[in-house]
Parts: sequence; structure tokens; C-alpha cells
Amino acid sequence: MASEVSVDTRSAAKDAPAVWLAATSSTGANEFFALQIALVHLLYNVLGVALFMLIPLLRELPVRSSQWLGALVERNRGCAFGYIGAVFFVLPGMVFATEILFSPAAPAAGVECGARIENCEWGD
Repeated sequence: MASEVSVDTRSAAKDAPAVWLAATSSTGANEFFALQIALVHLLYNVLGVALFMLIPLLRELPVRSSQWLGALVERNRGCAFGYIGAVFFVLPGMVFATEILFSPAAPAAGVECGARIENCEWGD
């Protein structure tokens, strides 16, 4: 027989922010930065929810897009893998590639290295 475990969800929901802050904070020299990152995440999430709840057009966007994607995946299961690959791999890769291409160090490295990467001297 499996034993039943009772969980008070009101208490868990009330303590979630404190647990989250405690889990992301650290002690020592980086304690300030860990708390700063935790507060930025909290502010980002609160502003995102406020934005989506206050603008009626945005409120329907997640529901409609999930219904559209569900209908698409129902017709072709490969679309789910394509969506995951595009959103979590291709899009971030494009952002990182754009950052590398347009960073201030990119033209200098391109001029030093020329067309052939094996002839490049990396400043040793």
C-alpha cells in the first residue's frame, strides 16, 4: 500500500519566493551578485505577467499560439521537433552568431587572420 502524503499548497505557494531566493543566493564574495540576479529574474517575471495580463491582445496570444501549434503537431509530429529545434537551438544560435559577427573585436580578428584560419596568429 502506498502511503498518502498531504501537502498544504497554500503554505508552499507562500514560501516559494523565499525558497527561490535562498536557492539562488550564495555566500561569500558573490553574495551580492547572486541576490541581484535573483531580483532581476523576479522583476522580469512580474513585468512579463503584468504586460500579458494588462494588454488584451497579448492575453490571448499564448492560448491561440498553443492551439495552433497543437493542431499543427496533430497533423505532423515532426513539427514538434522542428519547433523545439528552432526555438531552443537555431534562434539562440543566430543571436550568438550575430553578437560574434558584430562585436568590436570581430573586424580586428578577421583582418589579422585573413582568409585562412590556420595562418592566424592569436597574439601570443
